[in-house]
Amino acid sequence: MQNQKEKDRPSPTQCFVPEHVIEHYNLFQKEGTASRIVTKEAFEKYGIGKPGLGKTEFFSRKSDIDDILMLLREEQAKKLGIPIKQLEKDGLVRIDFDLSKKDVKIEMPSGNEWGANDQWIPGGILPDGNLEVIIRTEGLIENTHYTIKYLK
Repeated sequence: MQNQKEKDRPSPTQCFVPEHVIEHYNLFQKEGTASRIVTKEAFEKYGIGKPGLGKTEFFSRKSDIDDILMLLREEQAKKLGIPIKQLEKDGLVRIDFDLSKKDVKIEMPSGNEWGANDQWIPGGILPDGNLEVIIRTEGLIENTHYTIKYLK
């Protein structure tokens, strides 16, 4: 599935047993918050979601982002599975989604999402083993569904 051309990858529900997907979701719901960090430039260009249907965006568990932000930039890039230049280019923005809100729905990524790159791994797992989900951000409201924090 990883080697398939982007946009041709099957739905995670076709590749994983329902119990795996539910267990994955439960690990996020248990924390209550899904988080991501992006460059300030990307945030100013796209906002909280990338172009495309539903304005989907990749998110990690809050505790994983907390741990990543304690690391040096080189280690942050490895943990997030994105090029270091993307992290170093500009300041960072942290976005935290409140998963207790009924409009905030998490999904297992398929790899067909806008922004999925060649480091994408099936099953909602980042290169270091941390977990990821997507959230359809379209229509969600700051300070109701999510908060934004500018970082250095």
